Amino acid sequence: MPKENTLLKCALNRKQYFAAFAVYLLITLVLFNQIFFHIFTYAPGSSSQTYLNLWSLWWVNHAVFSMHQNIWHTNLLFFPIGSNLIFQNLSPLGAILVMPFQLINNVLAYNILLLLSFALSGLGMFIFSFYILKNYYAAFVSGLVFSFSSFHIAAAYNNLGLLAIEWVPIALFFFMKMLNNEKHMLKNTIGLSLSFVLASFMGTLKQGFMLILLFIIIFLIYLTKKNKRRIMKRNELKYFIAAMALAFLIGSFGFIPFLSHLSRILNYNNISKAQTEAISSINVLSFFIPGFYSSFYKFFTSFSYMFSGQWQKIGYISYTALILSIYGLYKNKESRMFLTLAIIFGILSLGPFIQIGNIMIHSNIYYFIYNHIPFTSLIAQPSNFVIIFSMMTALLSGFGIKSLSSLEKKKIMNINAFYLAVAVVAVIFLIENNGIPFANALTIINNNSKTGLFFSQMNKIDRNFSILYLPAFPNFSSNSTDPYYYQALATYYTSLSNKSLIGGYVKNENTTQQLSLLDLPLAIQSYSIQKNNQLNYISPINENYSNQTVLLLYNYNTGFIVINRNAYNQSELVNIGGYLTTIFGSPYLITNSSVVFSTKNAFKNIYKTFVGYPQFNTWNLAYQEINGTANKLWVPNQSFAGFKAGLLTEFAPYSNSSSATINTTITFYAVSSNLKSKIILEKLASVNSKSTLQEIAEFNATNRVERFSATAQLNSGADGNLIVFLEAGNAGIENITFSKN
Repeated sequence: MPKENTLLKCALNRKQYFAAFAVYLLITLVLFNQIFFHIFTYAPGSSSQTYLNLWSLWWVNHAVFSMHQNIWHTNLLFFPIGSNLIFQNLSPLGAILVMPFQLINNVLAYNILLLLSFALSGLGMFIFSFYILKNYYAAFVSGLVFSFSSFHIAAAYNNLGLLAIEWVPIALFFFMKMLNNEKHMLKNTIGLSLSFVLASFMGTLKQGFMLILLFIIIFLIYLTKKNKRRIMKRNELKYFIAAMALAFLIGSFGFIPFLSHLSRILNYNNISKAQTEAISSINVLSFFIPGFYSSFYKFFTSFSYMFSGQWQKIGYISYTALILSIYGLYKNKESRMFLTLAIIFGILSLGPFIQIGNIMIHSNIYYFIYNHIPFTSLIAQPSNFVIIFSMMTALLSGFGIKSLSSLEKKKIMNINAFYLAVAVVAVIFLIENNGIPFANALTIINNNSKTGLFFSQMNKIDRNFSILYLPAFPNFSSNSTDPYYYQALATYYTSLSNKSLIGGYVKNENTTQQLSLLDLPLAIQSYSIQKNNQLNYISPINENYSNQTVLLLYNYNTGFIVINRNAYNQSELVNIGGYLTTIFGSPYLITNSSVVFSTKNAFKNIYKTFVGYPQFNTWNLAYQEINGTANKLWVPNQSFAGFKAGLLTEFAPYSNSSSATINTTITFYAVSSNLKSKIILEKLASVNSKSTLQEIAEFNATNRVERFSATAQLNSGADGNLIVFLEAGNAGIENITFSKN
């Protein structure tokens, strides 16, 4: 720490910055000691998000340095459709920063990023705070309060994009210097641009949007001050626009793809948006109640309903920071602007519905105003605003420490009273805010397990194939605390195998990504076993679903099927394992945690039977009451030329003759809730090198269940046939079959 005569100083030297960083790093190593001492095997977090974070770090460097491709889309997940990653917390610049460590071990790289992020977040806040406070120790405490806040620690265990928050105060530092028209405006412009890009891509784009909103609010506050009205006559606004333009240019690799998907965010389903806001909004009382990562939480379990196991709801200020802030506000009038900012962003973190304990306050006016504040829709999760709230609270705490500087002239037991006060405050804050039960918040990553070694060996096979990992769907049953755990684990394994995964786990996944799984009976059946220990699969097509599974896996170029044994009880495991043995033969590998089947032998018998795949997004499963009886029926739902269309793809077996077509009988049952409904059966055909729908037959369904049939020539083998059921009049269809004449 610097000597007494540097307590109040307009500038610091490099040694003093390094001293602050070194202390923050030392505190980080003490608090995260279990990670530090197990840096190769212990990953922060104990949920599906941990595996996704590890995969994200690996994916960025794999895409950039090995595949030389865009990082915002991958075919390694949800194969063969692939997955859009523009809304994922990839932290691309953070991943590249720790790439040398990733060459040694991916967990090592993740932990290095975590440890550096806490030390650098403290330093970033220290730099900004010293600019405002001009007091070394006050700035140091501000950095401590910001970096080691409850929210940052909770985020560090769950969200890769919220690890690196150090660039937020750095960006504000350059903005304030620019706004105050200080010297070196060009330097400040470049500094603001770079720190804005780093905040957006070492952290998350949401940090960038919050910064813009923060800049706008500060600018408006400055305009309300009479002595600041001349700001409009100077060049600050021009420099700010130039800084943002330069930032957009530098960060165009991420900003442009995001803007291209902007309509998806703005048109986000209102129900989904409300659910996201409810999960990630701060309860007013949670500012004063330690979160569940704290060892002090055991004294506040009666308030557990406020968190519901959601880390995003943790917003604990700490009473140390609160008392310092109140004292700083009492002693320093210049702190009032930062109080205003703390209040604004604290309110924003509450979301559009204010929750105080178990009381929900609904206000249509407040809801309307909240959703029309710039960037709230883009930030989506209100709790992210706690970053700015924490930053302002930390600064106000610094004002409180600065107000204690009069103690410098006093001594207690021959020790400088001010230094002693700073030390006591720091220790109390760290004890109060960070009593973390580390053992419950870490994941042991063992790549040398038999399952890990299997996936690593897949990387050595010099050919492309995909892997199906079961269970493929999340489990939302009441006894599941982490529905996406096994899908996230499978996602992580792709970083070892470098083979495509049918399915996977990403945040904000969409229905299109799931289509590759919805058409796969085995994926649905493995989910059904988890729910009721039965191999259920429902479809408008009645056929041998094992054949359907095998053909689709063949089309997906699937090499292996992996069952996670821990996802099923013994009875369920026997059920699904026995079923797979009848299709694929004996297991390829059995470990303590996995059973692996090879698909090689099963592919010898493809295209020997009729196999069909309904396009499930074009069918609705409905229960229609006909003559007092409930009928489970499939109803076409896609609008087409005045009809509702239901689509399916049918593969006919190879013909033994020279003909490339098979004379096929198509049979189905239909019933209408009306007296009569028209059903038209069509297929996609090629006429004069053009694809067109060709009618096969037309039927009239009544309010009695009837059997209908028609004949058509279907292409045999791998070409497949698109079959379309057109319905007008509320008719339902079931039990579609295909057979050779």
